[in-house]
Amino acid sequence: MLQFKRLTIDDIDILRRHMCNSGSRLCDCTVGGIMMWREWYKTRYAVSEDGTLIIAHDIAREGVPGGVTAYLAPSMPEGEMPVPGGAVCPKRVIDLVAEHCESAGAPIVFCAVSTATLEYLKKRFGDVTVQTNRNWYDYVYNASDLADYPGKRYAGQRNHRRRFDRQNEGWRIRELTAADAGAARDLLDRFYADNDPRHTGDEEGREERTRVYEIIDRWDEYGMTGIGLDRGDGVLAALAIGEIIGDTMYEHVEKADKSYEGAYQTIASCFAEYARKQGALYVNREEDDGREGLRTSKLSYHPVALLEKYTVEVNDKTAQA
Repeated sequence: MLQFKRLTIDDIDILRRHMCNSGSRLCDCTVGGIMMWREWYKTRYAVSEDGTLIIAHDIAREGVPGGVTAYLAPSMPEGEMPVPGGAVCPKRVIDLVAEHCESAGAPIVFCAVSTATLEYLKKRFGDVTVQTNRNWYDYVYNASDLADYPGKRYAGQRNHRRRFDRQNEGWRIRELTAADAGAARDLLDRFYADNDPRHTGDEEGREERTRVYEIIDRWDEYGMTGIGLDRGDGVLAALAIGEIIGDTMYEHVEKADKSYEGAYQTIASCFAEYARKQGALYVNREEDDGREGLRTSKLSYHPVALLEKYTVEVNDKTAQA
C-alpha cells in the first residue's frame, strides 16, 4: 500500500518536480493551487516505488463527518486544449490509487477530474458516480486578449486602464521579489481591511488570506512569479502572482486597492503581458466560487474556455480496464 504523509511547505520541491509535467490545465494541478489549500483539504502525498506522485485531499460529503478522501487525477493527453509536454502517466496514477483503495477497503474517489479523464474513468471502471459544480470551472483566456484588450468587446477594460493611467501619472510595473514583502503586505492589509466579509468572516476566506500572506512571506520557497503596480513612490496599487507551467500562466492571487480606479483592469492586462513575454499563450484565472459578481467580471474578460471539473466515485471496485 502507498504510504501517505501530510503535505507541508518543506515538501514544495517534491511537488514542483512532479507538477511541472502534470499534463493538466486545471489550477488544481499546480504548485500554488495545491499548496494554498493544503490545510483546508488536509492534503497528503505519497511517492510510489517507481516515483509516481499521488495527491490525496479530504473533501466534504453530506452525512459523512470529516468527508472522504479523494485523489487528484492527472489529465489524459487528449481532450479539450491538450497540454504540450505533459509527462505524468495518468493511467499509472489511477491504477495505483485503485490498488491502494482496494487494499485499504476504502472508496475509490477522484477529484479535479478533467473532461478527458472522466471519459477514461467511465471506460476503465464502468459503474461510476459523477458530480460537478459550475462554481469549480476554471476560466482560461488568451494572454494576448488580456494584454491588448482588442476590439469593441474590451472597450470597458481599455477605458478603465486609461483612467488608471491618467490618475496615477508616473506609475510603473514592478516585478516582485522577496525584497518586496513589505510593500506587498501593505497592499494586502489595505485590501483585507476594506473588503467583503467572505475574506474575514468565514473559514474558507480566512484560509485564503493566511496563504496569500504566506506566499509573500515565503516568496523564494514558493517560487512564484508576480508583478505589482507601483505608484512611483514604492506603494503598490495592485499585485498579481502566479506560476507558468507549459504554455499557461496560472494566476493564483490578484489583489488591488479599489481606491485606485481601474487598478484591477490594469493589473490583469499587465500580468497577461508579463506572462506573454515569458512565452505563455494562455492565462488561467481559476474559478469564480459561485460568487455572482466575480462570475460576471470573469465572463466580461471573454474566456476562450471554461474547464469543467468532476468528482468521480467508483461504484464497482472489481471492474477492470
